[in-house]
Amino acid sequence: KALKDFHAKNGNCLVPFGKETGSLRSWTERQKKLYASAKLGQQQVDDLKALDFDFNMKHLSTRSVVPKPATTLMTAKAESKEKRNKPKSPEKEKSAKKQKKDAIVGLSTPPAASAPLVRKSSLVIEDELTWNKNYEALKTYKAENGNCSVPFGKETGSLRSWLERQKKLYASSKLDQDKIEKMVELGVSF
Repeated sequence: KALKDFHAKNGNCLVPFGKETGSLRSWTERQKKLYASAKLGQQQVDDLKALDFDFNMKHLSTRSVVPKPATTLMTAKAESKEKRNKPKSPEKEKSAKKQKKDAIVGLSTPPAASAPLVRKSSLVIEDELTWNKNYEALKTYKAENGNCSVPFGKETGSLRSWLERQKKLYASSKLDQDKIEKMVELGVSF
C-alpha cells in the first residue's frame, strides 16, 4: 500500500533514504533480496511488476533520489556556484592555499623554489634538497635512538611520514638506486 502511494505520487518506485521513507526503502530492499533468492511469492512479484518495480540488485543500498523539478535543480546549482564564488577573507584564502599545497605535495619540509617536484603515478618524488634534509634527520634520529624505526608522534610524525613514502616509492620501483643504497647503509629495512 505504501509503495503504491509512493508510486502514485512520484511516478516510480525509486524510494530514497530519508526520515519519511526509511522504512519503505528498507522494505523495498528486502523485496529485492527475496526476489533474488527466489523466496518472493508469484503474486507479490506480479504486484510489484505492475508498479514497474526495479528488481535489479545494483540499485540496492544506493542512495537514489526522487527526481526534483528542473527549477529546483537550477536553483540548487546557482546557489552552489554562488557559494564557490563568494570571496574569502585573506586569512582563510592563505590557509586554504597552504592546505591545498600541503595535501598535494605531502612533504615534511618545503621544496626549494628552483627545484621542481616530479610526480610519478600518485606518489610524489621530492627534490634532492628536501630528500637530503629528511635523510639527515633520519641519520640524526638513528644516532640518538640506535635504529631507524621512527614512531608516530608530534616530534617524529613528519619524519615517519617521509620514511613511509620512501618505502612506498621503493615498493613501486620509483626510488633511485643511490637513495636505496644510502638508506640500506643507514639500516632502513624495506
